Amino acid sequence: MVSACVIAYRHEQFIGDALKGALSQQLEYPYEVVVGDDRSPDSTLEVARSFAETDARIRILERETNLGMHRNWRSTIAACKGDYIAMIEADDYWKDPLKLQKQVDLLESRPDLAACFHYADVQYESTLQSDSPLERTLDETEFTIEDVILRKWFVPTASVVFRRSMLHDLTWTDGLSSIDVPLLLSVTQHGGLVLIPERMGVYRIHPGGVSEATWGKRQKTVEFSSNQIFERFDQVTNGKYRATVDKRLTNNYISLLKKNNFLSSAYQKAMRGYSRSDPAGYKTWLKGKIITGLVPAKVYKWYRKITKQNG
Repeated sequence: MVSACVIAYRHEQFIGDALKGALSQQLEYPYEVVVGDDRSPDSTLEVARSFAETDARIRILERETNLGMHRNWRSTIAACKGDYIAMIEADDYWKDPLKLQKQVDLLESRPDLAACFHYADVQYESTLQSDSPLERTLDETEFTIEDVILRKWFVPTASVVFRRSMLHDLTWTDGLSSIDVPLLLSVTQHGGLVLIPERMGVYRIHPGGVSEATWGKRQKTVEFSSNQIFERFDQVTNGKYRATVDKRLTNNYISLLKKNNFLSSAYQKAMRGYSRSDPAGYKTWLKGKIITGLVPAKVYKWYRKITKQNG
């Protein structure tokens, strides 16, 4: 069986599109659509019920209380009966009716894979954002857990289909800024990740979305939230991927240092983090900062050229 896992909260404007796309799927496998509504204060649940009344494939999980993002995700995934689970947040939607068939066929033919995904169009709706990394074309089609750790986020959540058997405990995600990254980290411990280079869905960016909430002023410090995910992952995997995680932490700290004022608390915090994740690199960086602060730029450029040649 294949399960479409629909995560919903305050999505009354959009859930209709998500469910239409899910119900349009043409599959040779038994199929269900599981909607986890986290006690939305708007009419999200009513819209979902109206679809369920006419299509028995829809199963709605109605919450007695608001669970919060992480518990709602975990509970909805746990309720899915499929061997393959397709993720979709209710503000996104699928536009290719053969999307799931293509993805499940690929996973069936490649037992070494934990998951697959595809490109998505990005739809902006009156937001501060005007570009998204998800619009970029990737340079590869096959990825490992090291890629998931090191690359900036490159997988549209609503494009992911993964093997249920390869997803284990996600309780460690509580308090983190997202759960889609931890989910992919968890499954790619056990298998590869492959891109189907087709645009089979739409990723919607709107004022009420999670990604929009991290935009604007938080862009100067968003890497701290990212680092919390990888530090927690390092803990739950007992340092199995420590070298790769440290490299990602370092990259994020360097990014923070570049875009924050050296007098800011974010800059100071990034310096401390950098010194922990890559002590040798930090010493070299700090030495360079000291030298450039004391030595004229032309002299420092000459110094770097000479030392590089001698090294």
